[in-house]
Amino acid sequence: MNDVICIDASGFSRQRQLVMGIAALMIYFAHAYAIVPVDGVVAKLLSLGNLGVDIFLFASGFGMYYSLRNMGRLSLRQFYWKRFVRVGVPFLLIIGQFIYCSIC
Repeated sequence: MNDVICIDASGFSRQRQLVMGIAALMIYFAHAYAIVPVDGVVAKLLSLGNLGVDIFLFASGFGMYYSLRNMGRLSLRQFYWKRFVRVGVPFLLIIGQFIYCSIC
């Protein structure tokens, strides 16, 4: 019983940014709903914003998997260095601004 299930996810891979964008908007509107409450059907839709976090994290992990799988001749160290430069440097710049503003 060594059956392997292969799933063709190339369609999702091409639409991943769109899915992540929709998930980010779901999260944004859920936070806006917390500030400006509404009633009825709109409230029910906006309450699904928590699901946006799950969708965003799944799509991000999916992208990381494909990026790691298709990295070619890059070593694992180079792969993580590229990730740090892409994510870590902007994060540190933004955190640095918050720290500077909280001190001054």
